[in-house]
Amino acid sequence: MTERPNLGKSAPGIYQSMVAVERLVSEALAAAGISPGFAHLLRLRASQINHCAYCIKVHTRDALASGEAAEHAALSWSRPLR
Repeated sequence: MTERPNLGKSAPGIYQSMVAVERLVSEALAAAGISPGFAHLLRLRASQINHCAYCIKVHTRDALASGEAAEHAALSWSRPLR
């Protein structure tokens, strides 16, 4: 098994750009009145569409930690990935 690349070390400029985009998205979601838990569910769905196992794990954990029901995270799996 190969080790995951560390984007922060291998491409710090790209990593910082991704952090900036995440900050803007978080601000827009908060301004729209989207709860933090539901915002994690939205990120979870995007991760599923992108087939990113790491992000799926992180956003599932964060959604549950934000108080979202396990059923909500599980329901997103029932939708087909396109």
